[in-house]
Amino acid sequence: MALIGMALAGGFGERVRPLSLKASGRSRARAEARFMGRPAIRIQLAGLRASGIGDVIVVSKSRESRFAIRSLVGHGNDWDLVIRYTPPRHDHLDRGTADAVIRAAEHFRLMDDLLVFPVDTLLSTDLMAAWAMHRREEALLTLVTVTVMGRELPAQGEVVRCRRDGAVAEVIPADSGALTERFGPSWPDMKLPLVTGFYFVNAGRLRRMALDPSLARMRQRRLDFDLELVNWAAARGEVVAAWQAPWSADLSDSRAFLNAARDVLAGRSTLTGIPLGPDRQPPQRLFSPDAEARRPASWHNVYLGYDTIVGRNCRLEDTYIGDECVIGHHVTLVGVHLDDGAVIGDGAVLVDSLVGQKAEVGSRPDRPTHIQDLSAVGDGAVVSAGAHLTEVLVLPGARVPGDVAVLGPAVLRPETGPDTLRIRQLPSARA
Repeated sequence: MALIGMALAGGFGERVRPLSLKASGRSRARAEARFMGRPAIRIQLAGLRASGIGDVIVVSKSRESRFAIRSLVGHGNDWDLVIRYTPPRHDHLDRGTADAVIRAAEHFRLMDDLLVFPVDTLLSTDLMAAWAMHRREEALLTLVTVTVMGRELPAQGEVVRCRRDGAVAEVIPADSGALTERFGPSWPDMKLPLVTGFYFVNAGRLRRMALDPSLARMRQRRLDFDLELVNWAAARGEVVAAWQAPWSADLSDSRAFLNAARDVLAGRSTLTGIPLGPDRQPPQRLFSPDAEARRPASWHNVYLGYDTIVGRNCRLEDTYIGDECVIGHHVTLVGVHLDDGAVIGDGAVLVDSLVGQKAEVGSRPDRPTHIQDLSAVGDGAVVSAGAHLTEVLVLPGARVPGDVAVLGPAVLRPETGPDTLRIRQLPSARA
């Protein structure tokens, strides 16, 4: 019995904006979202290969997504992998993640075990041990979960409720009403198992189960894994197991994205696909391919890419800086992710924020720019000196004028001219 990876790459990176945007209104494929300088799917494939998985099927839902992934990883020749793709004629047929997996298993006539995973989520765990447990329990499905404090659950997350014997009883949305009903009013202070989107399932059993009339009817509407297939299987008495992983990161969420970078830089998580290189000055944890990289005492948990320039008297903490970036003098970067080619002006202060490829953040000592609270500046965008952005998404190509203050949640987008700007206010996340 083999274990085959099955990557769910349907759709575009709508939830990953602006990280996934090539231009305003035009998205990359979800797998193209870059984390610490690398497309997510390349990080995942490196982890799968290191675990001994040699066969991967990419389930896509559009030609653009399929070709984008092919351009990144091809058919696996350079990875010592076999990578196959679902055919274009399936694109308009798939109704939900579980339906797409069933359809792919039938197309490729699979009977082996599958590791199903989303292309915008990273995972650190012993996959072979998890697979062994899945087979030992003779489970139809095994969900991979991570433990999260109730108050820190993502709004779009899903939580597993287990029976006393440890088997999965149901999956519920991370809704305060549902959580209170299942776990009581103290759920915000409880550690709860959060669904990661990784599943072990036997393809042969799943194909046979798909012949059940009630499941066939569900497939005609929509059949996703968690709230549909898992709950359907658990209600029928099928064995649904759970494996607790030590770490996972959903790259579609800005907070999780930045926390993931912090964890990797601080050594709290190790990903095969993210080789940081030697620590230039323990215990500061400064990583750079340049052996002569400057390492002042005010830098902690920092990665500096190739040909990156950093000015004088800068404070850098928990920060990833890509290749060919230019950082001015007296700059503060704390909990920041800068993609390749980003430019940061003198005196800028960036905290808990993301900056895309070739974006420019103008700043001067007399007009410092402040960007904070999960703000994100898209590829090629320009923020002029003196701007103050709090919880703001600046879409690719937008130009933010100087000396403006925007308190979000808000989206700044380019309009017909290069110097015009429209601000769309969003409901406050703090409300």
